[in-house]
Amino acid sequence: MIIIFLYFSCKLCSIQGLRFPRDHTQWIENWYATLQPIDASSPGPANRMLTRKNVCLSVKNGGDYPFAWEEPRALQKVWRMQEIPSNYSGRIEKGAVLLATVHHFNNYIWGNIGHWSSSAYAIFDALDTLKDHHHGRLPVNVTAVLMQQANNLLQGAWHRQIAQLIGNSNGLETKFIQGTDLDHGVLCAEQIILYDRPDKKERHYFSTPHHAQQFQEQAIKALHLPNELRSSVRKPGRVLNMVLRTDEQGYKNWQEINEKTRKYLATRCWEMVEYRQKKEILRNQAEAWAKGDLSVSVHGAHFSNLVFQGQKTGIIIVEKPGVEDFDNCQLGQEMGLLTYKVGPKNTPKICMQDLLRLTSHRKGNFNFARSDMGLWAEQRLEQLYSQGMESTPQENAPFSLSWEKHLKPVLEKAIDDLEAIAVRGPPCRTG
Repeated sequence: MIIIFLYFSCKLCSIQGLRFPRDHTQWIENWYATLQPIDASSPGPANRMLTRKNVCLSVKNGGDYPFAWEEPRALQKVWRMQEIPSNYSGRIEKGAVLLATVHHFNNYIWGNIGHWSSSAYAIFDALDTLKDHHHGRLPVNVTAVLMQQANNLLQGAWHRQIAQLIGNSNGLETKFIQGTDLDHGVLCAEQIILYDRPDKKERHYFSTPHHAQQFQEQAIKALHLPNELRSSVRKPGRVLNMVLRTDEQGYKNWQEINEKTRKYLATRCWEMVEYRQKKEILRNQAEAWAKGDLSVSVHGAHFSNLVFQGQKTGIIIVEKPGVEDFDNCQLGQEMGLLTYKVGPKNTPKICMQDLLRLTSHRKGNFNFARSDMGLWAEQRLEQLYSQGMESTPQENAPFSLSWEKHLKPVLEKAIDDLEAIAVRGPPCRTG
């Protein structure tokens, strides 16, 4: 019996030895601090892309990702790191593996696409800035993306394909590695890269509309959508995309609003299409949003699909009573789109980037300039950060939108503005 036990113990040692030496002193203490910028000379946010070569990552402590921690601290709780052992004979991922996590303010909902997009788009933006700095050539080849939080995501899943696209290298050919794919919780790679996000309160999507356009065009190509939907070649039109939320988060009288909107649009030579936002493959969602010139919908995570909309377009965000939209308004403005808000509450017409703007791009020094909103902005943001990320009672409260008072005045202005910035077809002559 003892002989059998020793035999299997040695076999186990051998198997484990192929992955990591049994001497745990090989683990790198405070491994996050050992990461270096891919290119320290690059401007922000590119210089926040950090890397280390020829290392292994191993999940520890059950892999639970803490809600309320800053991302560097959370990653060090989830992962151990060491250099690839000289006697290691297991798989080594070639190229660069992007370590990607859903990290939204103080906490997050894993399945909420709004929480993933607020992490993901900033990564693409940093990589595209790095690409610009190297005259259109990215100095790393992102061959794989690792999302340890993910398990059993299907091929067309939103989280999965967005993760592949933000690598800015190989589109949907990028290998996707989720928690269930790890070999005994271990991954070894020629290079690990990640986006340094030391402040849990930070939020930005794109530092320039050009990077948003680059993401949109790469996505259109990777998803095999019609080439004419690419932002740089799409012809401005007169299509209003009414994105419907018929659940509690929407407004009750959506049928009335749609009927009155359609009648009004006819007087402006515009047409309306209805798109019922639902859980479906990314390709379908991207196509629906890419076809619109003006998207109208209630505040919600589904606005993350705005990234597929082209230039010289706009959005109208409906705010229910007690709801103050920052995320979607900020995304629209950073994409360079005309962005409007409607609703019964007389909220200051501001977006997040008017409150917090990155002013220092040096690694580890992320200062934010406050707008003239001053103390009000500080206090309001602190309130937002302290809230749980589930849908709030205000977001789910019954609400009827007033066509005459709330939507029509803003819709008129939006169409006037959109007609002024692009030729959208023959002059409109009705009646």
